[in-house]
Amino acid sequence: MEIYKQKGKFWLPESSDHQVDGEFELIEESHGRLILFDVIDVIDDSVSKEEYLNKNIQYIQHPLIIGELNDGKGIALLQSSFRSISTKDFCNYDYGYNVDITVFTGSIMIGSVEDLVFNNISFSFDHLHHYLGACIIDPDFQPIPRSFSVKYTSVEDIFNLSDSILCRFNYVFDSSFSSYLSTTHIYPVTLIELESSSNISIRHWLDIIEKNIGAFFSIIVGKYLCPTRIKVNIEYEGKHYEFKVFYRYFNKHSELFHNKRNSLEKMMPGLKNYLAAFYNFATHYPLIIDNYLTLYKFDAILEYKFLSAVYSVESFSRYINPKHYYFSEADFENNCYKPLTEYINSNNSKFLYTTNKDYISRLTNSIKYSNELSLRAILKHIFDDNKDIIEKIFSDNIRAHIDKIVDTRNWYTHFTKELEPLAAKGYELVNLYKIIRVLFEVCLFKQLKMPEELIIQTIKNTYCWTNTTFILAGDK
Repeated sequence: MEIYKQKGKFWLPESSDHQVDGEFELIEESHGRLILFDVIDVIDDSVSKEEYLNKNIQYIQHPLIIGELNDGKGIALLQSSFRSISTKDFCNYDYGYNVDITVFTGSIMIGSVEDLVFNNISFSFDHLHHYLGACIIDPDFQPIPRSFSVKYTSVEDIFNLSDSILCRFNYVFDSSFSSYLSTTHIYPVTLIELESSSNISIRHWLDIIEKNIGAFFSIIVGKYLCPTRIKVNIEYEGKHYEFKVFYRYFNKHSELFHNKRNSLEKMMPGLKNYLAAFYNFATHYPLIIDNYLTLYKFDAILEYKFLSAVYSVESFSRYINPKHYYFSEADFENNCYKPLTEYINSNNSKFLYTTNKDYISRLTNSIKYSNELSLRAILKHIFDDNKDIIEKIFSDNIRAHIDKIVDTRNWYTHFTKELEPLAAKGYELVNLYKIIRVLFEVCLFKQLKMPEELIIQTIKNTYCWTNTTFILAGDK
């Protein structure tokens, strides 16, 4: 990714009164900086520069900052998060670590976030290489000295990702040149190109890239993949313009293991169908995917990861499993919830002795959710419905771990003292965490209509290489 300083005037889209001269610099991929200077033209003479900036810091910390570069091009910084350092001559705003940044550069002036709408976008993911299909090589040499690219595209045509979005895989070779070593490194990249039947806002596009397509590939290979090389093309006054989008989660990612890349190869040629099915699933059930994707995106303590995995299984059951509820919604409302709550609040109720309204409210709220299966019952259903697949993944009786999973969840959720000796810790907790993740992925992949053997192979490619105290079937 090309990084360079960009000078110009920066302001809020709704408040040009706070316009200042400035310089934005993205330093490597872990740190960004916006330096503001010559701000006296927007400062009341009766206050100092520091007082003005401190007073208006909430405006500078706007999620969208618009800038006009000195060469006439536009720039927009989205999802910004600053901390300020004031000096006598200038004010320096630094991006904190582990934040999102989206930078647009292009030839058209951007006035507000409403201007950022496009009907097409292309992107790739870090470390997602050319494992998505057969290709035809088409060399394209560039006139720039010591620089060339080799492009090759798939034999297959564009496919429908949804009713309104078309998708296409485009395979390219990127190259980097080292003048110090006098060497050129060439590596393959899979570009994913999307085209919508209507214009979509950039924030919606970024959600599709991360929460639909990115989530699918991250779950398949067992590691978070970050979107890179994001570009959009628009036509303005009869001319075509290309906008580059720099979008990074500021954390480093290691290379994929071969067995994880192998998961994608095993899915051909049905990968397009699984991706479209996942897109549809993630669109209808975003909470399930958002919850599970946190396990790939963020580093966290093991206890939190375990709970997040359990919550993912519970939310999947709540939205997908028809057996998740004891009674139909109408039967439960008419025959259980309504009669019970009416009795609790009636004059004949034995609860009249208490004046604690919070307790009554909590009791009626508990009744409201009593129609749902317990975690123990959910896990039993999953084991029973997927017994043939699970027994081919794990060599021991994983169903025997249900009580331990439930006790561990209850301890880390409520911290009731009597549960502490029953809860898993250390390596045992690691094993339970992996079991829960495997259960979720079995349910998800079956929802995508993946064949049984492909589900087993994909999960083994993700988890089998890790040394654990339980043994995966076929890997003794």
